[in-house]
Amino acid sequence: EVDPQCREAAAWALGSLGREGQEAAAALLYHEDLDVRGLACLALEAAKEAEAEKAAEMLISWLQEAGATEVSLRVRAVQALGKLRVAKSRRLLAATAADADPSLREASVLALGRLGLQRDSDSDCDFLLVAALDDAEASVREAAACALAMRAKSTATA
Repeated sequence: EVDPQCREAAAWALGSLGREGQEAAAALLYHEDLDVRGLACLALEAAKEAEAEKAAEMLISWLQEAGATEVSLRVRAVQALGKLRVAKSRRLLAATAADADPSLREASVLALGRLGLQRDSDSDCDFLLVAALDDAEASVREAAACALAMRAKSTATA
């Protein structure tokens, strides 16, 4: 049995290898093992800034193709998109912020908040985050408050 921390470090290293590593990670998104698919998300999240847009495109395609049927994988992919901070992911994140699963809504709201750190805030995103303050789940409401704070902070430092 391989140590989980060792597997995570290997995934992170794979994602740091540039385009070749990203392509290998993208192929692993379709692996039969749930853990391997989650680690592939982690590998894509590790993309350097110059390759972040391509990594985000790979995750977005995978999510749109319903490659991630398990909620835990969809959450992991959305978290990766938030950390990549690619504006192109905004539409998908807005859609997943309305998902029936509260853990996916929470991750999506936080990811949308992180997009504000790119200083490309838009009113539609802010409206969605304000609406999430009224979510039935406390964790989503807390995530919305945190996301709005992140966006406000990024605006203040612009």
